[in-house]
Amino acid sequence: TASALSPMKLSLLAALIVGIIGGFMPEVLGLGTEIVQKTLRLDYSVHFLAFLFALKIIATSIFLGLGLFGGIFSPALFVGATIGALIGQILAPLVGLVTAVALAVSGMAAVASAVIGAPIAGVLIVLELTGSYQLALCVMLSVMSCILITSLVFGHSYFDRQLLDRGIDVTKGRGQIEMTETSVISVMSQAYLKIDPSSSNKEIAARLIQAKTTEGYITSQTNELIGKISLVDVTKALVDKSEAVMFDEHPIFIKHDASLQQAIEIASEFVGEGIPIIDTRTKKLLGVVSESDLFRLYLSLQTKIADVERA
Repeated sequence: TASALSPMKLSLLAALIVGIIGGFMPEVLGLGTEIVQKTLRLDYSVHFLAFLFALKIIATSIFLGLGLFGGIFSPALFVGATIGALIGQILAPLVGLVTAVALAVSGMAAVASAVIGAPIAGVLIVLELTGSYQLALCVMLSVMSCILITSLVFGHSYFDRQLLDRGIDVTKGRGQIEMTETSVISVMSQAYLKIDPSSSNKEIAARLIQAKTTEGYITSQTNELIGKISLVDVTKALVDKSEAVMFDEHPIFIKHDASLQQAIEIASEFVGEGIPIIDTRTKKLLGVVSESDLFRLYLSLQTKIADVERA
């Protein structure tokens, strides 16, 4: 989100806040590798683990939230290990220290796997490092449970969430992303018939027949779209011997900054030769696009994506 503070001020503010937090508890600063190792050995008390867990989340959120660059994987390991060890310490009198350690490792693997979106990698890393199938099974259960919840509530990973916030949904595949990033302007045509607002029905009919088209666009002197007229409407007016020029004052149009995906969605409800493309800032008619142009571009993109996937 936009902020009234400059990037430099935001950086200084983040450094100040995180520095204050680190002054009271320096364990939350840095990669925290040694702290994670001690946490997995259950060297810390329940109260200290609770402070570590809360302050690490606060410090990381402030650091990243204010626009600074920072790691994600190490804080995820730190947070997962502390919350797992915290639960293990609380349940230790009931389940024993071995199970408490397993909970700490499972918590670390679950949070890290959910953050980076790599559940299988998390389980395999624990299996390779420990050589324990029993511990790997515990980790697998915790990882799958965590992944299920976070994918439903938050997203498939932290990186997917960042892309979603920028309007990019990678779950829809290459085709959807390519269509979203391709502008409809790339297939816009200037081959459309402009009609003066003062033209009569007979003049409009003559121009439509001469241009070999069934649609025309009534525009002002500054090329602002006034309406869209069809040969059917003009013919009906001539048959009825009406002097009034009947046209569509609110035709379906596509915004100049629309993507191919948005244009196809609009075209799905359209019947006619072409859809006008309007500059939403100036209200001027920039050009037209036909359904065949849109689907031709769509097919070319699909071919391009298929070639990439086969390569």
